[in-house]
Amino acid sequence: MIKLGSAKQALAQAENTDFNLNILTRKLPPKFQIISPRSGTRVTTGIVPVKLKIAANTVAIEKFMVYINGREVTPHRIRKMHPMMQQHTKTIEIPLETGNNRITIRAKNSIGITSAELNLQYAGASQRRRSNT
Repeated sequence: MIKLGSAKQALAQAENTDFNLNILTRKLPPKFQIISPRSGTRVTTGIVPVKLKIAANTVAIEKFMVYINGREVTPHRIRKMHPMMQQHTKTIEIPLETGNNRITIRAKNSIGITSAELNLQYAGASQRRRSNT
């Protein structure tokens, strides 16, 4: 489109190839949201279950990555997950650090990456292992 200077010309030219705009517009990055706990919550346990609502995706989610305060803490079980497309809920157990925990969860598929965040306060001892998590 940029090269031809016209969306109409680009679509006309694309009709003679395997390119299909309708298929392309249906292929999207992963869709999910954090449904619990609510951001801003003070928690009393050092390992918190974070519940995700995963939408039906047109392209399989290949992996999730979990970060606390910018450091990756993805649980081993989550690293080894099978690609998924169907709508469902998933719970991830996340070890917290003392104080404020800015949790970022990223989902990746072949199209892109989507992120969701929440902040939790934890007054107990850090539950994050110092070795590879």
